[in-house]
Amino acid sequence: EYDHIYGYNGFGIHDWSWSDKKTTLQYANTFVSAESEILEAVGLWTMQDNLDYTIQIYRGLSSSATNPTKGTLVSACTTTGNVLRHGYRTVKLQSGCLLNAGERYAVVVTIKAKSHNFIVYPFEGDGGTYTYYRYTSANNYVSENKTIVYSSKRGEIYIYDSSQWKDIKDYTSSNFNNAFLNVYTKSVPTQKCGDNVYWSFDSSTGTLNITGTGEMWKYASDETPWYSCRANIKAIVIGNGVTNIGERVFWDCMNLTGVTIPDSVASIDYAAFYKCASLKQVTIPISVKTIDEYAFSACTSLSDVYYPGTQAEWDKIDIQEYNSSLLNATLHVKSTQPDDPATCTLTLSPTSLTIPKGGSGTVKCSYTLSGDYSSIKAINCSFEIVDGIATGKFGNWEKNNYGNDTIPLTIYGQSVGATKVNIAIKNRDTGEILAKETLSLTVEDDSAEDVSLWDLFWDFILFLLSPFILLFDLLFGWLF
Repeated sequence: EYDHIYGYNGFGIHDWSWSDKKTTLQYANTFVSAESEILEAVGLWTMQDNLDYTIQIYRGLSSSATNPTKGTLVSACTTTGNVLRHGYRTVKLQSGCLLNAGERYAVVVTIKAKSHNFIVYPFEGDGGTYTYYRYTSANNYVSENKTIVYSSKRGEIYIYDSSQWKDIKDYTSSNFNNAFLNVYTKSVPTQKCGDNVYWSFDSSTGTLNITGTGEMWKYASDETPWYSCRANIKAIVIGNGVTNIGERVFWDCMNLTGVTIPDSVASIDYAAFYKCASLKQVTIPISVKTIDEYAFSACTSLSDVYYPGTQAEWDKIDIQEYNSSLLNATLHVKSTQPDDPATCTLTLSPTSLTIPKGGSGTVKCSYTLSGDYSSIKAINCSFEIVDGIATGKFGNWEKNNYGNDTIPLTIYGQSVGATKVNIAIKNRDTGEILAKETLSLTVEDDSAEDVSLWDLFWDFILFLLSPFILLFDLLFGWLF
């Protein structure tokens, strides 16, 4: 079932010890992968019944690292459980861990006693001479003394003690040599996923890269070469030249958050992204013509779908049944609005106007359309006189030019006061206001000005006649 078994344990458990001062033990083995491998299981030897355990994998340890947790924790691989009976067991990890050739990594194990107030260390002793019995014939045997030499070296096995990690060679509390801890790996299968399509995994970023030309192969749900470490896949980048996304290829990549699909892909096949529960958004290129059944089924976080084509083009894609996660997401399509939208400017001349009550005045309203205004078939002009102290009427267009023109607006004063006149250019068909400006309007009482001038005239006449009136009064006033 496995291609490689790594471990440092030698002859068996010897010189084991326990601690009556604690019920929890943390220890680690570091290994170096011989080739590109997938770490799938860990072998544990326990010396007590009813133990809880936690297994953690740390990748990318430097060759000089003396702390096994100084690598990158592969959280998807963290596995917990309980040992009811002591002995040796192989624990399948929650997710496989893809390792590069020559990569140093650590397997960190924490065990906790549940039924005892002490912990037994699952370590081998440092070797020694032991009696070995060898049968020579039926019912006959001879005893021989054999020296057991274990294989661990400095930098391979660590124990956590007194709030720090210690190399087992420096752990003086006992004569321990080896932690009885093995790992089981599989060689990475051929990195082909199509006749001319290849895959690679960047473990530092969690990115699965698909490259090449032509179609990807079809797979059963658990047969893809990256299936056992699918929980480590956070992003998928498909290179240009790949023409489909094969059946079930990304099945249950539960931590996938982003995918890049090139313009060469024409179909997304059956259950390609089934149960990619962390995928929140996806861009479907305009080249895609078919999305097969269940392609995006159970993508429970999918909220946004981006499509560079128009709604009409999206509607032509053959989206088959059981893709509710895709169809219920918000669809973002190419805007049908032009890249250079229409704009309109409006200029008033003058910007303020004073007219007499009962009189009138004219303001010229000049507008200009720019950009792509082909969707605007015709325009209207409108005005609104606040407070109703005047009325108005548009005259004839001066240029009869659709894109830019000047329209005279004549305003008639009705009552004295000051107000605003709101003038707007609108899309005749939709009523949308394209531009608007405000005119300041004042209506004055012209009759009051006339009375005042008449009084000034008679005052001047009386001033000229005043000497004669005074003389007349002196000469003839006695008569009255």
